[in-house]
Amino acid sequence: MKKFLSLLLAFTMLFSIAVPAFAGGEPDTGSVTGSDIIVKIIDKLVEGLAGFFEKFFKFFEDFFKKDEAVGYYTIKYVDADGTLYGQASYAAGATITPPAIPHKEGYVFMNWYPAIPDEMPEKDIVVTAQWAEKID
Repeated sequence: MKKFLSLLLAFTMLFSIAVPAFAGGEPDTGSVTGSDIIVKIIDKLVEGLAGFFEKFFKFFEDFFKKDEAVGYYTIKYVDADGTLYGQASYAAGATITPPAIPHKEGYVFMNWYPAIPDEMPEKDIVVTAQWAEKID
């Protein structure tokens, strides 16, 4: 489907550039010869196609650079003793969904430290569970 849409876009760009080259109106045939008209048409077509291919290649260069530029980073949820409660990978800038609140016998979960950011930064991060001892 991506290939089809890319080709459709390419043909749309081609016609949006090439067709206006022929829309200059009727030439003044009294002062212009048939060969002049053909030369002008070819010049306009070459100019339009050059612009088309420049835009065409720029589009695909930008398209593939965006995919390569996306970095994925990991957030790990741990306890002070190193117990891993979970981890998740996100693209930089993606919204982070916090995990379920962990349970630890005899303690009440307080928060994650440092606080879990709303969006994934461009680096791996580790957050540690903070606990308070239960008072019965």
